[in-house]
Amino acid sequence: IESVTLGLSSHRGEGTFNSLVLKKGCSKRHGHIEKRVLVGSHFDGPTYTFDRKRLGLDLWLTSIYAPKNSPITRYGFTLSSDSMSEFDPKEFELFWEWFIQMKHQMVINRDKQDQNNEEQQLIKEDYVRTKMSDLHDFLLSSFSCSPAIPSSIEGYLYGTSNHVNIVFDVFSVCIYRLPDGKSFQSILFVDGVQHNPDKSSVGELVLERNDILGFAINLALQDNDLLHQMGLAIPTQTENQFLDERELLPLRKDSLFRGNYENTPMARRIICILAMAGLRKITYETITNNESDEWDIYCLAAARRQLFGPKSIWWYYQLNFAALFTVLLQVLAPIFIIYRAFEEGKEVLTIDVYIIQILFCVYAIFYEVRSWDVDNSDKLVAWLCFLPEFSTKKLLFGMAINKLTKIVVSASIIIIIQHSFTVLDVTLNALAMYFILDVDNLLVNPAALEKIQKYSRNDFFTIKAKTAITYSQPMFSETELPLIKDLPSHYLAMASTNVSSFCVAFLIGGTLWLAIEPHLSGHFVPIF
Repeated sequence: IESVTLGLSSHRGEGTFNSLVLKKGCSKRHGHIEKRVLVGSHFDGPTYTFDRKRLGLDLWLTSIYAPKNSPITRYGFTLSSDSMSEFDPKEFELFWEWFIQMKHQMVINRDKQDQNNEEQQLIKEDYVRTKMSDLHDFLLSSFSCSPAIPSSIEGYLYGTSNHVNIVFDVFSVCIYRLPDGKSFQSILFVDGVQHNPDKSSVGELVLERNDILGFAINLALQDNDLLHQMGLAIPTQTENQFLDERELLPLRKDSLFRGNYENTPMARRIICILAMAGLRKITYETITNNESDEWDIYCLAAARRQLFGPKSIWWYYQLNFAALFTVLLQVLAPIFIIYRAFEEGKEVLTIDVYIIQILFCVYAIFYEVRSWDVDNSDKLVAWLCFLPEFSTKKLLFGMAINKLTKIVVSASIIIIIQHSFTVLDVTLNALAMYFILDVDNLLVNPAALEKIQKYSRNDFFTIKAKTAITYSQPMFSETELPLIKDLPSHYLAMASTNVSSFCVAFLIGGTLWLAIEPHLSGHFVPIF
């Protein structure tokens, strides 16, 4: 949003101020006319005109609340850093002054009966400004690129009875109570940009650490039971609460979070738990249920022993032996086939063999173009890299073998087809090469996927039932916290489209050569 004018929100979506109302009514009572006049008031609150270039921040409309029985709609907005613009602290002070006035107006229009001294103080604008000074200082420091976030290794936390903000690394989470007082809404920002909540599968992700972890965190934020277990969403005791005012009141003594921004390991723990819970949930709900060719024997062999348990340790050795066998087959078989093909001499080429050769070469081109972009198997490897029970080195080794096999097969199929002089030889040799390419997928054991699914499901509920509660206790050990691994920097180079581009170019060039070489060498006989 480049520019927008902000004004006063309605309190709980019911309308805090009424416009001027003037009604005249006449009625005859005992021979005389009685006039009735009703007068209301109109509050013309101050406004602030946001200008993206002037303030140097991005503004996002992050929530819309429209009650069923009210024509008034309430909007929520979020400010985030903009790397393309320079933040202006003076303009921010103008925005903050308007923001304080709005907060003040939103808490004074209520019945003052049965209020304690703390609540009565909220009527004073200076008191509201003082209560929000911590937030002001934190935002000013952060947007000014002072050493605030995300440089801290612990992260920052701010909590009230109305909402909680967690900031760690490049992730910023806001969980706030809706004006109905009962339900909650979550917002996730990743590196200053609101995360797209519409992504529903791993296939829609890009191969970036922030996108994968953001997807996992966003999924965990949809689990209300998990948020309640972690103390991030506390149910209200009564429905009729003045939420905007409660945001400025002291918290309960047993509250998990204090009402100011603080550098605390709690923020890091919360983000780690949310990320791991989302990774686990997707793994056992969708990834291990996927029966496509995304899984291969190398992914299964990358699983650590702990995944199979002490009673099924033979699974670990079985999968590793199968992976070793697959490596030898995919690397050595094309080399031996090419070697034998060169040993055979040239023969006369008939038109039927010539046509089959060209058709299989064209098929090879379309087969490779199908996965020209980063395919889902690469995204699966990226996802598994974040799970602690999978070896990153083994995953990358398997991925490297797949890329090498793709290059070898693309080169081999042209050479082998060129040295095949019967329809049967062309067909069998071409199919053999693509069997070698897919042999790692054919060795995937559904029982192994079930074990991975069971492990991820059990670990997810362990996080939900135990870690989500104990992480805030003083005696909590960091070893109990699931570790979040990183995506290796050289992974993207391996998963790039360079390999597919090379294979497609080689296949196109080889096909053209096969089409003209028989005519140039004189080995072509245009009869059946």
